[in-house]
Amino acid sequence: MQKKCQKCGKTFTAGQGNYKYCDESCKSEMTPPAPKQEVTIAKNAIVGQSIGGIADRVEAAIISKMETVDMVNHPPHYKLANGTESIDVIKAILTPEEYRGWCKEKAMFFLKELVK
Repeated sequence: MQKKCQKCGKTFTAGQGNYKYCDESCKSEMTPPAPKQEVTIAKNAIVGQSIGGIADRVEAAIISKMETVDMVNHPPHYKLANGTESIDVIKAILTPEEYRGWCKEKAMFFLKELVK
């Protein structure tokens, strides 16, 4: 298939594909260089430490985070963006009778999931 080079205008034979340039010299001149990726290291980066030391620090951070989150009484995945828990919103919207019914439905749902 005959194509016209987008740089020099020469006609050239191209195989299948989307060829725009007649040879590598035209292609390399027209193709912008890939952006350089800069790697910056923070001032307090972990440099020169053993893997064991890094693992100990990570484990300590995870344990510290787990101790501060009450996954039973106040799990974070039930909190809204403003910090309000979704159950408090539900309780405020429903009447006391409706709220009791909602609680019964949730209890039955979790029991059903438990016996699966």
